[in-house]
Amino acid sequence: MFVSFRGYLEDGFNFKEVASLLSVSESTAYRRMGRYGLSQLQFTEITEGEFDEVLEEITKEYPSCGEGLLKHN
Repeated sequence: MFVSFRGYLEDGFNFKEVASLLSVSESTAYRRMGRYGLSQLQFTEITEGEFDEVLEEITKEYPSCGEGLLKHN
């Protein structure tokens, strides 16, 4: 189960698809992820400057992105 689960996640399957491929419920899949120390979250090393550049590109392309969230605060 461990190798299959990790392999599916690394191949880009989403969590619901992995549970279905393994013929288990999502709650069972979450339990097994915890047992094997797996995480669905993936992070990357990025500097603040690189983050600022990416954020600037996104806001230029999508100027109203996140506007609804800001208005609700």
